[in-house]
Amino acid sequence: MELKGDKIKKVEKVEDGYVVYMLDKIYHLKKVNIKESELLFINEVIEYVNNKGFDNIIKFQRLSNGKPYMKYEGDVYVVIDNYNLIDLKKDINALCYASLLSKFHATAKGFVAKFEIKPSVVWGKRLEKYKNLYRVLEKFIDEVSSKSKHNEFEQQVIPYLDELKSRSKKSMKVLRSFSYIDLLETSMKNKEIVLYDIGKNSLAEKDSRHFIYNVFDISYGLIEEDLAVLIKKCNKNLKENIIDIYKENSPRELNIDVLEAYILFPENTLKVIRDYVKQRDLSLIDKFKKASIKDGVR
Repeated sequence: MELKGDKIKKVEKVEDGYVVYMLDKIYHLKKVNIKESELLFINEVIEYVNNKGFDNIIKFQRLSNGKPYMKYEGDVYVVIDNYNLIDLKKDINALCYASLLSKFHATAKGFVAKFEIKPSVVWGKRLEKYKNLYRVLEKFIDEVSSKSKHNEFEQQVIPYLDELKSRSKKSMKVLRSFSYIDLLETSMKNKEIVLYDIGKNSLAEKDSRHFIYNVFDISYGLIEEDLAVLIKKCNKNLKENIIDIYKENSPRELNIDVLEAYILFPENTLKVIRDYVKQRDLSLIDKFKKASIKDGVR
């Protein structure tokens, strides 16, 4: 495709790029903060699942030079249709996303990147992140235990430390087990593809159809991680419903113990403690309260 001047009616600046109004269509020039090599890999995955019949995912328009992205003033943009973003906090939207996620996982399974394209791989990456967060938690516990007086942030956090430590240890015990290693090997053999990051801008709608929008972290990885991240973003009462809907098209049998271990780890809360240890910012109290609610820390 070409974005020719004589076909453009209007260009509107938006937070993440530009909306271009053509004579017959509206496009979104979305600014992306990832490497060109990563974009090529992501685009290959999207085209792979499209060719296998799964088209509920955003597509990058190939430009006249054949590339699925463009550069403008030093920044990288992809050209996509103009979608409406949908809130995953609403139960019906979360269940819709669970269905799309399982179909994406099932269709993307077995993808092999072209020789010249460097694949993105996240097997074990989240576990390493958890190990680092747990080390910070231990450091914080040692620090507050050695003090007789505590500041406002420390007073807020101390009542939760036993639960945070207990949940972290229980989670990591599973994620360090032989069962987890076997699961990683299975995932690698299956060449499983994941979205890795599922946030508020993950589901989109256009022409009464729903689409996976958060494609910019697509990688080889473990499907249980995606499902756990989705469950943690939604109403906690929806967990069993989300799992049941996902299972309808799951590419393999889920390892529920590993899934529960990912759900159990209080990642959001430990991230705030990590930020406090780095910054010593007492204003992080409100952020800690919100994170503990997200993680279900009591």
